[in-house]
Amino acid sequence: MEDHTVEDHDEIQLLAGWRKRLELERDNVKFRLRYDGPLPSASRRDTRCKEKNQIRWRLHHQLATVVTQVDFSRVFTHTDKSGLPTFVNKRFKGYGFMALISTADVLVCDLSIQLERRDFVGGILKPEGDLDNRLKTLLDALRLPQDENEVMPPDDPAQKKNCLCLLEDDSLITGLNIQAITSLEDLPKGNVRLSIDVELKAHDLQG
Repeated sequence: MEDHTVEDHDEIQLLAGWRKRLELERDNVKFRLRYDGPLPSASRRDTRCKEKNQIRWRLHHQLATVVTQVDFSRVFTHTDKSGLPTFVNKRFKGYGFMALISTADVLVCDLSIQLERRDFVGGILKPEGDLDNRLKTLLDALRLPQDENEVMPPDDPAQKKNCLCLLEDDSLITGLNIQAITSLEDLPKGNVRLSIDVELKAHDLQG
């Protein structure tokens, strides 16, 4: 049996109290993101940098709307005077990339993804339906770029210089549920229709 010092006991009590406060005071926040468009498979040979950035810039507008409509003062530990969250920020090639969910705010999220594609049942492992590697493209697009090699400017030249991303890092995803269904519509080849349900919550310090 391990011996604990008074300092260890105090730290354990502090962490327990912090966890209880997070559970009681910080409500979960839920919202849905949508994406229609190309979702190719990523590989070491082709990381799909262009497509990841296109998805990243597309989702920015939806995330910016979420920030203005949700009371994040209930969830975030870092907010400005108006109650809006202050974000982890990285800057590459003159563009600022900010993370809605970050370690600084002790936040994580669960994702439930419905992926509608043209492939028929049983076609997941065919080139058109390589689901694992297509999801790799999506999950990379949900996080901040790690360096300037992962950054490309938006297609729209009128786009502002800042991009709001969902995650600081994809390690902050604590739950992932994926439902792949066959589209009854004639989606363009290689395109998907995504619904991404996000449940943002305080990190369980016991995990």
